[in-house]
Amino acid sequence: MRSAWISCCAVAAMVMCIFVLHLYTKQPFDDSEIIHHALDKCETGNTMVLLGSHHKSGTVLTFHLGSLIYDLFENKSLAKFGYFIRRDGEMALMTKEFGVISDIRDAIACPCIKVAHVVRNPIELALSSYLYHKSRTQEVEPWLLVKANSSRYRKFLPRNSPLLRDTRNISYQEFLLAVSPEIGLRADAGLETMVNIPGMVEISKQMKSAELDLITGNLRKPSDKANQLCSAIPNCNSISRCFNGTSNLELRLEDFDSDFDTTVKRLYHFVGFRGKKLQSLVASAAQFDMQRSINTSSFEWKHATKGHQSETSRAELRQILLEITNSSAVYLDAMRELGYA
Repeated sequence: MRSAWISCCAVAAMVMCIFVLHLYTKQPFDDSEIIHHALDKCETGNTMVLLGSHHKSGTVLTFHLGSLIYDLFENKSLAKFGYFIRRDGEMALMTKEFGVISDIRDAIACPCIKVAHVVRNPIELALSSYLYHKSRTQEVEPWLLVKANSSRYRKFLPRNSPLLRDTRNISYQEFLLAVSPEIGLRADAGLETMVNIPGMVEISKQMKSAELDLITGNLRKPSDKANQLCSAIPNCNSISRCFNGTSNLELRLEDFDSDFDTTVKRLYHFVGFRGKKLQSLVASAAQFDMQRSINTSSFEWKHATKGHQSETSRAELRQILLEITNSSAVYLDAMRELGYA
């Protein structure tokens, strides 16, 4: 009888301990439930996601990776992917489906809009740009073929260059094909300092500034446009809780080369996918890994310059470019700002 009474007391004590433990941990469990509830909203595509890169920084790859998740969004207008350009003095996202998204700065500032930004080593960007602009493919960009007076390229030419005496109108591609690699690289490196590199650095700075403000609590008053963007997202406050303190992600194009699956997983995990759906997306994305295989005859990869030169030739061109950019403040600052220096 006594042993039975002791057993009952032990069971009662155990139940009491479990009850007390539940009361003690109830608040964290509630928080977790709220976070998982918000996470479910992210997983089903109820938050806006902007994914973008820059010219010669993985634009084709970005379109492919964005296309894989596009159909998984309940509201298709919330999934926007493309490449960043400068438009009317501001950085904008040029998308395939939705035209131009001109309020990138405000999107970065909105805590319930996720922005994924793909960057590239500025030196490799300029080298790829030079090879691409020289490449005679069927899909060559129209502006490369626009004729202009050869005097336009005078500043890049040495005094003894025959082109200085040539009064014909030539295109930029014809110019690159007619001059030495050193002159062509110098011209294209200069072009990138006016177009892509400043924009890449600008967006990277904005993203870091937004993250720092979030960490320090030094939140600046959002602009009217940012408030308008946030208010257009259903359940903005609850959705932002599943971002784990960040709504911005910056990836390097080089990361896709070194470990494609892990980098793709980081991207899709950031977007909000988990479990088997995440695994399935990573497996589907493997077809776009240029390290595994590249079909250079397909349209999708004709913008890639990876197979246009032997590695030796590419190394020689890279060395010429390094000598050119070593004295460029734009390149040196960009390398530091983007973490490549």
